[in-house]
Amino acid sequence: MALHPEPANFTGLLDIFKYANTVSDGVFGIGIAITLYIVVFGYLHLKGEQPLDCAVVAGFFTSVVSIFLFIAGLITGWHLFMAIMMCILPAVGTYINKTG
Repeated sequence: MALHPEPANFTGLLDIFKYANTVSDGVFGIGIAITLYIVVFGYLHLKGEQPLDCAVVAGFFTSVVSIFLFIAGLITGWHLFMAIMMCILPAVGTYINKTG
């Protein structure tokens, strides 16, 4: 008896992503979102941006991608909520920091 479903006829990239998410117990979609956040944050930080500004931009891109991942069924609603919070909280911090 297999521990995970056998690969089937994949008709597109989404089928491969869903299979990978099933095999990894739902970690694949979350991994995509976290990796995107780290890459965008690191890139902007290396370009000399302030860490709080980097967090806002990285959170925004992660939120947008997470919406698509949620629609595709690769992440849960809780993960989508956390991705949106990763955008809103640094934005509030930036606003407070710049207004005094």
